[in-house]
Amino acid sequence: AGNIQVLLFAAFVTLFWTSSRGAAPFRPVGRDVADTSSSAAHDGLLSAAIGALKVSQFQPWLFVLRHRWRVALVGASAVLALIAVTLPVTGIAIWGDWIEQMRRAAAATTWENRGFALSRFTPPGVGLAVTVATLLILLRLPNRERVGEWVGVLSVVGAISLQIFGLLFLLPAMLVIRRELAVLGALFATTYSYEGLWAGIVVVSVSFVASRRWQWIEEPA
Repeated sequence: AGNIQVLLFAAFVTLFWTSSRGAAPFRPVGRDVADTSSSAAHDGLLSAAIGALKVSQFQPWLFVLRHRWRVALVGASAVLALIAVTLPVTGIAIWGDWIEQMRRAAAATTWENRGFALSRFTPPGVGLAVTVATLLILLRLPNRERVGEWVGVLSVVGAISLQIFGLLFLLPAMLVIRRELAVLGALFATTYSYEGLWAGIVVVSVSFVASRRWQWIEEPA
């Protein structure tokens, strides 16, 4: 699962950033997802692949849907076509098993491999309310500078199911905030305790949001 997440994060990075080339080839430049001159197949497939392979982190696809709904539907159609083409090999029963396993995982509050999304530690409905809130923020999020970092933070905080490799989506925000805050968040997360993981998420997320108002929280260029 962790190896697959690396590929999904690569798709996420390719969707929201591009190389500046020239004198600073490793300094990323934000891409305008709403730019109609960019490839519809490229953006649609990348965003749909993230949501298809990690269903609980479909926020990138939703953002593309908000700003270029035709592009998002192109990607979703390709995923559905792939499912249809492979049905003679996989059969239908395995899809039913997958849905049943998702239902069991949601109900098994003490199952260790369930992950550490908010719904595991909060009263019933609180985690779902946070997820809905992040989706509403995402739908109102303008296509502006730092949008990839915003989508990454919302993807983690609002994930229905979250494992430690899902924190890769926080990395863009960690590169924006002061590095001592980013290191503190990383130290918390790598305690591998549930409290530490969420402490790391909170440090990075709050610092990133605050940096939009107070520039001193950003890492100097």
